[in-house]
Amino acid sequence: MTDPDTISADYSIRPAELAEALSLLARSRQPVIVWSPPGCGKSQIAQQVAQQDGYRYVDIRALLLDPVDLRGIPWRDEHGRTRWAPPSFLPPTDSTARWLLNLEELASCVPMPNRRFIDGGLYLPSMRTEGMGTLAVIIDTSGSVDTDVLAAFWSEVREVAAEIEPECVIVLQVDAAVQDEQNYAPGELPERIVVKGRWGTDFRPGFARLAERGERPACCLYFTDMDCDSYPESEPAFPVLWCDWSGGLGLPQQPPPWGEHIRIGD
Repeated sequence: MTDPDTISADYSIRPAELAEALSLLARSRQPVIVWSPPGCGKSQIAQQVAQQDGYRYVDIRALLLDPVDLRGIPWRDEHGRTRWAPPSFLPPTDSTARWLLNLEELASCVPMPNRRFIDGGLYLPSMRTEGMGTLAVIIDTSGSVDTDVLAAFWSEVREVAAEIEPECVIVLQVDAAVQDEQNYAPGELPERIVVKGRWGTDFRPGFARLAERGERPACCLYFTDMDCDSYPESEPAFPVLWCDWSGGLGLPQQPPPWGEHIRIGD
């Protein structure tokens, strides 16, 4: 016998066949995703199925919700344990009625914050894959690079690139100047980085090189010990994630003037 929890399949059907399919799936308590261009009548058909089959219909605009909106707010019960008060637009847990929930625009929802973790203590925010162009990686090679932390960072970069599949990965090695510049396809990143440089630190050359190339990456990861105060005069027009590994060096903590600051190994 087939376990219904493991059933997964893709079908292309005409709008006229959708009502019958939804009715059958609802009776089987089988969730389904209906995917089509806007204006094809998906919502109207779902309402028709609910009406003809005796379901209470709930339309949830998932695109407008945060994850906490669905879980509800916490409260403390008489035993001192945390419970959750679900939102009123969801069916009551003690309801004996039959419900049909339509989660609209589910594929366009804001993804739950999902930071990636490796043993070195590095967290990288999740990145949406839709329209992912160039991923830029700038590595501070000013002389105090921790090879173990760099190896862990680079391993994570390779995994992220394989997952999000950007069009291109630009890797710059920069101390007080750009010492190396490479372009890679996502699946062609080398297993390790051979460090080039070892002079003073300046954050400006890496961003200047991206500007010279006319690059506006979807995201720029800057691996550095943050021991520098030479920033570009203006914030780049793309997201910058400062991957700061200064925690074990005893350096003064100077947060960057812009971008997201991620501490490694604190």
